[in-house]
Amino acid sequence: MHKPKVPPELLSLILENLDQIDLFTCTTVNRTFNAAATIVLWREPVLNSASVFYRFAASLARTKESKGKLVRVLDLHRSVNSLVTDDWLSDIIIWTPLLDTLCIPMCDQISDKSMVKLAKYCPELTYLDVSRSRITYRTCHHLRFCQKLRYLSLGATRDLSEFALLPFSNSRIDCLRLNDCPWVSVAQTAQDICSLHHLEDLDMINCRDVDDEFLLKLSIPDTDMKSFNPLPELVTFALSSSRSITDEGVMAFVRAHPKLESLTIYQSSITDRTINEIRVSLPNISFLDLSYCDNITSRAVRRLIADNHKLEMIGLKGCLKVRSFDFVELGNSDYHPGIDRLTSAEMDIIRTSELNRLTKAQQLESSMHDGQ
Repeated sequence: MHKPKVPPELLSLILENLDQIDLFTCTTVNRTFNAAATIVLWREPVLNSASVFYRFAASLARTKESKGKLVRVLDLHRSVNSLVTDDWLSDIIIWTPLLDTLCIPMCDQISDKSMVKLAKYCPELTYLDVSRSRITYRTCHHLRFCQKLRYLSLGATRDLSEFALLPFSNSRIDCLRLNDCPWVSVAQTAQDICSLHHLEDLDMINCRDVDDEFLLKLSIPDTDMKSFNPLPELVTFALSSSRSITDEGVMAFVRAHPKLESLTIYQSSITDRTINEIRVSLPNISFLDLSYCDNITSRAVRRLIADNHKLEMIGLKGCLKVRSFDFVELGNSDYHPGIDRLTSAEMDIIRTSELNRLTKAQQLESSMHDGQ
């Protein structure tokens, strides 16, 4: 009687739970385990040392497409970032036609020389992180042919121009990271962002030219340009380091994007007017970081918490007018007058306190009315 065999697909799913050392052991068990473990090992190779880094490239060249077709994810470890060059990456790209994810942040030796090959050799690419690379507009021009691209991080890319996003107009990118990008401009970048109609997540931390005008461009349709509309699917947005951002820009942005669930606004000049707008216009907000916004007060924060029950965290670090003794129900120490954040559990306590206060106020008003 033959023993029942585990289907290769099911065996591969089981082996996905093992670490790399155990997977290598599995390749020595028998042919069935070798085949299943090999698929898992090559799907997302762990390149965490110089020796492994170079052996991987050499193995691809020797086995040619037979093993390269198994590679889906290439997420480089920080320990090998300094080893990544255009020549190394060019060789890898050629032998990995089904590559889905390429994450090579902090690789400052990468330029157009290797990146322009992605669209030609890796048409299945959906995730790309080339933060701090030396790419130029030429790379973006070629990347527009990666039709399946969904995630794009261009953080700290110094050699791009304000037209960098133009090739991605009407693409299906849903997550865009532009942190520390000096080339971001009101005149061009805002317009190009608005052409990304599927965008759900946008990060613009430390972009010096993001101001009220920029936010208004993302919020108010331009009647002279039919394609220039707010981002209808935006759920997450983050920006920082601009005191020129005021209530005018943020309130317009909030009103135009009611689906927002996560909002980060560091170091802006917003006041309680913006907090009240968030309270009214963003019913699904769950994460809100207002750190170093000096002009908001505890009163507006308490009202926001009371009315928005989906809130799970509020960041308030450096908010000078939001003090711990304004939230006595939390039992915070007077020795630490500031509040870094309010958690879900703490906000539940505040909501209960606010409800009790409102109930007592209504009872008092009712008794005064009866007395009259």
